[in-house]
Amino acid sequence: MNKVLQRTLTFLAIILITACQSGLSALSGEALDESASAQQSVLADAIPDTLPSAFISVQSQTGPRASTLASLYSDSLLMTYLDRAAGESTDLATARLRLEAAEARLRQARARRSFSLSASGSLGAATGLDDIDFSDEGGVSLSAAYDPDLFGGLRAGVRSAEARRAIQSAELERLQRVILSRTAQSYIAAVAADAQLALAQENFDFLGETLRVSRARFEAGDIARSDYALSEAEYENSRAALAAQTLSARDSSRALASLLNAFADEELALATTLPAASGLSVSIQSGADQAVLSRWDVEAARLGVVAAVADFDATRAATLPSISLSGRVGGGLSISDLFDIDTYVSRLSASIADTIFDGDGETARIDEAKTAIDLALVAYEARAREAYRELTSSFDAVEVAAARVTALQAASVAAERALELETIRFDLGEAILLDVLTVQRRVNSILSARISAEATYLQALADADLASGPVR
Repeated sequence: MNKVLQRTLTFLAIILITACQSGLSALSGEALDESASAQQSVLADAIPDTLPSAFISVQSQTGPRASTLASLYSDSLLMTYLDRAAGESTDLATARLRLEAAEARLRQARARRSFSLSASGSLGAATGLDDIDFSDEGGVSLSAAYDPDLFGGLRAGVRSAEARRAIQSAELERLQRVILSRTAQSYIAAVAADAQLALAQENFDFLGETLRVSRARFEAGDIARSDYALSEAEYENSRAALAAQTLSARDSSRALASLLNAFADEELALATTLPAASGLSVSIQSGADQAVLSRWDVEAARLGVVAAVADFDATRAATLPSISLSGRVGGGLSISDLFDIDTYVSRLSASIADTIFDGDGETARIDEAKTAIDLALVAYEARAREAYRELTSSFDAVEVAAARVTALQAASVAAERALELETIRFDLGEAILLDVLTVQRRVNSILSARISAEATYLQALADADLASGPVR
């Protein structure tokens, strides 16, 4: 009996050592010959062949592409808000929790490749009803089990969990870049809205003064009734525009507050002028294909293919026979015999199980897993194509916005000069008030368009930086 027990314990020790080595290798990644990274290298060339291998950036842009928004704008307050958005965003907090959950699932998948060891024991006493004579009884058992994973189902599960963990990591990186980009754009929109509000207020005050002068000149008989009526109409129109711009400024501030996880009515400090762009610094040096592949959303889509392939391997392995090894030492005994080795019983077993017929269910599950791979590949290709479209569109937008800003800057200078000359002519009696109001309206319109164009250009820079992917 002692020899049997010794052999049993030796067998259990072998299982323990083998499983521990396998578990440690799995944790370090050394035993995963077909790891997610290996699968990724196989799929690295799966980018659609139609994707251009080169991209000509805006000619006026020089120097390396900016890797962070801090290099795009010169505004310390904006940098403060970017830090705040990264630290307080509830969306980012949710993404981090999803990553933690994926890491836990990965640990579970790796743990299935290890052995399981369990122990149990019991103590009790029994007596007959005709006499009070207690007899003690008890039981102790120790069992171990191990799945050798001959067909790779567990390894495929680990690869799938690794890929899904990497997907969540890529999603977190993508979401962080998106939130930072949207925060910068919302800040720019809020500053532009405040500038437009200041312009509307200035225009309202100017027209109010013009109306006062017009009333006096009309009462003195210097101008016609039509001139005074026109001045009054312009004044009331500016009042309506001021109210609309006030609402727009409030909405812009609320949008920024939302990205900062702040309350809608929180007073947010804003710069009095739009941030200065640090040159046309967004460009692509290595080609559009590398820029597209570096994007975290494209990376997540590619990892989706990796996960689908691993799921297919696991599904196929599940249709093959399952084999497991187990050992057990224990038995029922009285407490007085607890340390008597001859009272223990050992058992060694190996089991195999397979499904003979399940109504074609296994074939259907394999077909579903194959379809999942095809869907992941289609999604990967679609994401890459859309990323390339976003890339080219964003750089076009930067180029067009820059040209528009340049033109409006020249137009605003010319308009301001025209207003000065028309005001002089009006003071000299060479022009009527209608001429002055017409020029003033054009000046305000050009100034408003210039503010909008500058904001659009600055926002386009953020879009281009986001579309061109991180430097990796």
